[in-house]
Amino acid sequence: MNKNNMNRNNVFIILTVVFAVLFFVTFTGVYKFGYNLPHNYIFSKSMHNSMMGESGYGCCTQIACVFCLTDSEHKGVCDCFEEVVNGESPCAECVGNILQGNGNKYLAKSFAKAISEKMGDEYLLPLKDIIAQKYNVPVNEQY
Repeated sequence: MNKNNMNRNNVFIILTVVFAVLFFVTFTGVYKFGYNLPHNYIFSKSMHNSMMGESGYGCCTQIACVFCLTDSEHKGVCDCFEEVVNGESPCAECVGNILQGNGNKYLAKSFAKAISEKMGDEYLLPLKDIIAQKYNVPVNEQY
């Protein structure tokens, strides 16, 4: 075997090992590279359950928003529930969860008005349509 073939074989073996390690690390979650959705989902769910009812935490979605739990400005305090009740827009992550149908169903009548507070009144009717589809609340019953 000549030297070029040995070098090619070594490169192939090294690349195969690197690919296998990256594949293992990426798809098994053994090592967390930055934001890891399943890990943060489990973290936020457990935080939501442990903080529910405590002062300073009141999320408007079924699953705690990670943004309010981890953002340095909010410092673990989520007041999105209160903001929706007062007609103010919740955090961006809650808006996304609400529009996907993962909001607190008891607040559904208030969602469109609260979200349109920052987006503008021209979005109120389309938001009401989305809320009607996701939460089965007729447009005329929403605030």
